[in-house]
Amino acid sequence: MYRCLPCLRPIRFLCTCALLAAGANDAVAAGSGPIVAPPASGSIVMEPGSGSLASQQLYLQVYLNGNKIEALQPFTLRGGTLWAEPAVLRRIGFKNPGPGVESVQIDKLPDTRVRYDAGQQQLDITAPLGELNLARTVTDVDAVGALQVSAGTGMLLNYDLYGTYTPSGASTLSASTELRAFSPLGTFSNTMWTRYGPYADDLSGGVVGQANRWDNVRLDTSWSTSWPGKALTLTLGDTTTSYVSWSRATRIGGIRFGRNFSLQPYKITSPLPAFLGSATLPSAVDLYIDGVKRYTGVVPAGPFQINTPPNITGLGNAQMVLTDAQGRRTQVDIPFYAATTRLARGLSDWSVEAGYVRKDYGLSSFSYAGEPMFSGTARYGLSQNLTLEAHGEQTRGLALAGGGAVLGLGLAGQMQGSYTASRGGGLSGSQYSLGYQWQSRYFNVGFSTTHADMAYRDVAALYGTPVAQEVQSAVIGTFLGRAGAVNLNYVGSRYAGSDSNRYAGVSWSKTFGDSVTLSVNYNRNLNAPHDQAFYVGLNIWLDKGLNVSSSLQHANGQTGYGLGASQTAPGYTGWNWTVQGQHMPDATYGYAQAGYRGKYGEYMAGVSTSNSTNSAYGDVSGSVALMGGGVFAGRKITDSFAVVSTDRVPDVPVRLQNNPVGKTDARGLLMVMPLMSYQKNLISIDTLDLPADVKIDRVSADVVPQVGAGALVKFSIEPARAATVILHDTAGRPLPVGSTVRLNGAAATSMLGYDGMAYLEGLLAHDRVQVTTGDGRSCSAAFDYRHVAGKMATIGPLRCE
Repeated sequence: MYRCLPCLRPIRFLCTCALLAAGANDAVAAGSGPIVAPPASGSIVMEPGSGSLASQQLYLQVYLNGNKIEALQPFTLRGGTLWAEPAVLRRIGFKNPGPGVESVQIDKLPDTRVRYDAGQQQLDITAPLGELNLARTVTDVDAVGALQVSAGTGMLLNYDLYGTYTPSGASTLSASTELRAFSPLGTFSNTMWTRYGPYADDLSGGVVGQANRWDNVRLDTSWSTSWPGKALTLTLGDTTTSYVSWSRATRIGGIRFGRNFSLQPYKITSPLPAFLGSATLPSAVDLYIDGVKRYTGVVPAGPFQINTPPNITGLGNAQMVLTDAQGRRTQVDIPFYAATTRLARGLSDWSVEAGYVRKDYGLSSFSYAGEPMFSGTARYGLSQNLTLEAHGEQTRGLALAGGGAVLGLGLAGQMQGSYTASRGGGLSGSQYSLGYQWQSRYFNVGFSTTHADMAYRDVAALYGTPVAQEVQSAVIGTFLGRAGAVNLNYVGSRYAGSDSNRYAGVSWSKTFGDSVTLSVNYNRNLNAPHDQAFYVGLNIWLDKGLNVSSSLQHANGQTGYGLGASQTAPGYTGWNWTVQGQHMPDATYGYAQAGYRGKYGEYMAGVSTSNSTNSAYGDVSGSVALMGGGVFAGRKITDSFAVVSTDRVPDVPVRLQNNPVGKTDARGLLMVMPLMSYQKNLISIDTLDLPADVKIDRVSADVVPQVGAGALVKFSIEPARAATVILHDTAGRPLPVGSTVRLNGAAATSMLGYDGMAYLEGLLAHDRVQVTTGDGRSCSAAFDYRHVAGKMATIGPLRCE
């Protein structure tokens, strides 16, 4: 005997949503709560044939609030109702069902609805989220897994040649070069500066004589290797020490080892806003940041968390829209504050260095201090709101140590502070700093101040770069909509033995449409009231990269004006030019130059005049690379590049990020640049113009190159030795569609198409095929094949018997 309890009204969707902005907001949205009341408690719906008065032990497939429980669960059907042990209910997701009892009547659980289908052996349970212990579903938007970094072996020479000519004879020729050698083990780099012209004996660079001479200066020589998976880099040779916002970097020759987050450019190191919510049943969710959709997807029943980079800095607003099974939408708006200067919770950034301070950089090739120095920097995300910082330096006669913190203030912005102490030469000194920033789409404010006493020193100060005793800055800006944007700024500094410098300014700018920008600036020296400057500028952007500009300025009691025009190259290659003129009561100057951005380099030439003194100048820059069995000329490569190989097939079009960059040469090679190191660079080939008888292993590749190195990208293109074979039966009729064709006894088979045609690859001079029809009949045929380059052969009809 079966019975069916009265059906309840349709279940109504319950969804509560809260948003949490990690690192900016630690509070759940006020007012979030139930949207629709849950169904009445003590309800069970049983499909016909589901109930029996006799007690039965059942193993059922359970769905809890729409989530499938993988393993079958034991239940007892007793008197038309379902019972379960508390341990079973806890296992499927209930928090504390039926405390102190051995068996629980599941339709008596609070606010729970049960549907049992005996035919499907399925049990659907819908319960309030407060009664459940469901795991949180975490979704990382834009998450990128570990990337396979590729690096070839080769060499690269970057060069930049610059020359000037003046009728007076003070002409110069200079060259800056970089020589790299790279392999999967690392990259060696050496940079030089060479100059020919009137020599300068003093460090100020003044021309002492008119005699010309050659000067060569080595700038930096180093070897570095990295471990991208661990975000670590080791550098030997010329490098710089690490620093934080309240310390300074120093050039050294030595060793540096530490964290390098640029090896993982897709990793977000700052605290991410985490948007939290919960759904009673599986639901669709859309997340918007300042009106821009950042995520759309489906979440299961239970709590969920969406982690996403907000792509903004400062105060923002997030909207999470949930859509239930009946199409009803619920939206919750929550403001958050995003900052990039803090580290995410548990993340560390550190570096240690040891070496000798570099002196007279750019003037002498091998001038180093006689005493070694040591330094180290560390940052740690103690929480989403607090990042701790530390920095230390030591050399003979000086020791320095300091600490700081960057504190997030929720929606109120962020502040930072530091304190550093130094001891050297019998003196003890200190420095402290304090700063605050807050910004939104329409308003920003910030200030910072740093103060050091007379006895404070760091390593750089021992070698001629003094420490500023005071540095202050402040800025206030606002966006006024159609009225433009206004900014107020102040900056001041003071060094030992000199007066303070204090400047204040105000600026206004507005864009009209998409092509016209008007800006007004006023700056004043607060220590000298008559030292002030007023500037008005107008920029107009026209079609095809053409820009026209004009300016009016008044400074030190003089008024001048300027006019200019320029045009940028329209694409990967092309011409560009600039014309600029400026007139002041005591000076008139201007210049005109034209350049070409080509496949093998960049070239520029121009003329200039200043107070009736004329000169001409020119510049040529580019690179020469040796890799992959070829020598390539190209534009200057500041990061990475690739060499594409198409197995000696020439004239194959190649694209970078879907933009044409050239065709392979007679050797089937092409250098592609620039590439972004440790990031995905999509390189593809266009196969439309290739012969029909070739086989291609792939048409695109995501290339992730090592910094400063080249990657070899191979596209295998080889003769397919293929043909279309037509097979007929002994009566001359095409064999049935769908028959399987086996070539030369191979394990792989091909499918027979219409009119008895089959496309076969890997043919030999003498071949045999075996055909099996759908009804199990089989036959075979033999034929000869001769490859003709550029043509797809058709063989047959062949008689299969």
